[in-house]
Amino acid sequence: MATTTKPDRPSAAGTAPSSAAAIVSGYVTDLGEARRIFTLFRDQRSDLSLRFDGEPQTFTGHVLDVDDASFLLENIRPRSGLSLLKGDDPFSLTGRSEGIFVYAEELRTVAALVDRGVPYYRVPLPERLLYQQRRGAARFRIPLRVATHGAEVLVTRSEGQLISAAIIDISVGGCRCVFEGFPYPALEVGDQISGCEINIPRLLNLQAEGSIRHVDYDKDSNNTFCGIEFMEMDITDRRRLEQFVQTLAKAAKR
Repeated sequence: MATTTKPDRPSAAGTAPSSAAAIVSGYVTDLGEARRIFTLFRDQRSDLSLRFDGEPQTFTGHVLDVDDASFLLENIRPRSGLSLLKGDDPFSLTGRSEGIFVYAEELRTVAALVDRGVPYYRVPLPERLLYQQRRGAARFRIPLRVATHGAEVLVTRSEGQLISAAIIDISVGGCRCVFEGFPYPALEVGDQISGCEINIPRLLNLQAEGSIRHVDYDKDSNNTFCGIEFMEMDITDRRRLEQFVQTLAKAAKR
């Protein structure tokens, strides 16, 4: 997946926080990640906007449920959209929820269903989903005095390969890091990381499961910049991470 944003280069500017309003943007092509996104729309009951080719009217709907390969659409408004969804007409979809924006096109229903008189529609999960996320947690740069002692993230990949990267900044939700060169096999957005170790000598060491959120190769420096979201973490490690980030936040204010 090619991202549309380019991370900042590492800086020795101390602990100044990165913007909490930074946008991570790219295309999701992993069905597991698409399921996660549509599940969020289901849980938040967030509106989806539907547009059909050649139809000036915009329709709204909600995600009723999500399975391995499809999602269910319900509560279509205006109701004139029901007949369009029964046909084979392609439509595009946009939605906003909890700081994220999604867009997909060339979608089609594969089944029109009814439960107790209420219609709903099965739609295959998009193979290509534009995804933008406004970062919800402020990130803080690793201080130069800490970074020079080897602040790193060790990533165990699915094939058992162990690779390391220098941490640029960190938040309670994830970190941004830089790999020397271009890891092979290539890192892809949506890759799940079963083993992710954060090691900041004498200050922090923790284990987590993670997911790759953005990847950007910089030809000028021959470095690969990567964003990792922390998915699963022991509660003790989670609290230690929160305390560490709070310490960086206090230092940034001074």
